[in-house]
Amino acid sequence: MRDVTAACIQTPPGGVATPEYVDAVLTGADVELAVLPELSTTPYFPLEPDSRDADAPVRIDALEPFGAVARKHRCHLVLGVYLTDGVHRFNAAALLRPDGKRARSYHKVHLCDVQLPGSSFCETAYFDAGDGYVVWDTPFGCVGVLVCYDRHFPEAWVAVRELGAEIVCVPTTSGMHMEPSFVAEIQAMSLQQSVYALCANRVGVEELRTSGRRTEFLGGSCITGPFGEILASAPYREDVPLVSARLETDGLQRIRAAHQFHEHRRPDTYVTQQEMTA
Repeated sequence: MRDVTAACIQTPPGGVATPEYVDAVLTGADVELAVLPELSTTPYFPLEPDSRDADAPVRIDALEPFGAVARKHRCHLVLGVYLTDGVHRFNAAALLRPDGKRARSYHKVHLCDVQLPGSSFCETAYFDAGDGYVVWDTPFGCVGVLVCYDRHFPEAWVAVRELGAEIVCVPTTSGMHMEPSFVAEIQAMSLQQSVYALCANRVGVEELRTSGRRTEFLGGSCITGPFGEILASAPYREDVPLVSARLETDGLQRIRAAHQFHEHRRPDTYVTQQEMTA
């Protein structure tokens, strides 16, 4: 890994990411890696059944306008997007490289059907689950990705670290109920896996077309370091288009060498009581 300036881009309140919006936000930012929220090009529709906003998944080649933005700014762009291969539909993350070319996309593994007071998620009604994790090799290091609900599963973080991830991008869509733990959770996972993490969220109130449902998203996009430190963060509820930080190679390697969390893992002991007595 080498030093790199990285950023999280928040979608505009009540709106979605367009190539023009991302272009405007990146102008003058001078970053080499930028992450956008989950499903950033559509409203977050899995909060209602039979949503009209779910009618138009895109094929990967439809992301070319975003590839042009990545090419213009010489930036690696991680985009949360609603993809289809013609048969299946995915809650996905795509990497667009500085030459505008696309890397292999990641399909969210853990689909969210969580039931909360006032919020009923129904992702399995819309998406097919992914079956594995993806990392991308870049000139500045190995980049992994987890999408929103994936981040709640420690095993998913272990999996991308096992694949070599030094930076983990987390496109997310988190509402106000996550305020007590949103940043703290990313700090903890960065510390445990000795990785940098970039968690990009929506902010503000969004209204869905089918039901008229209104949801306020938290904002608070953050970048954390391998000691669990906050390197940059947006205030909750505030329309901050971009937060950025410098990720340092020496810091990562020094902390990995000191903690050796990965080397000291004992997978042979991580079994359930049922497995122990079988």
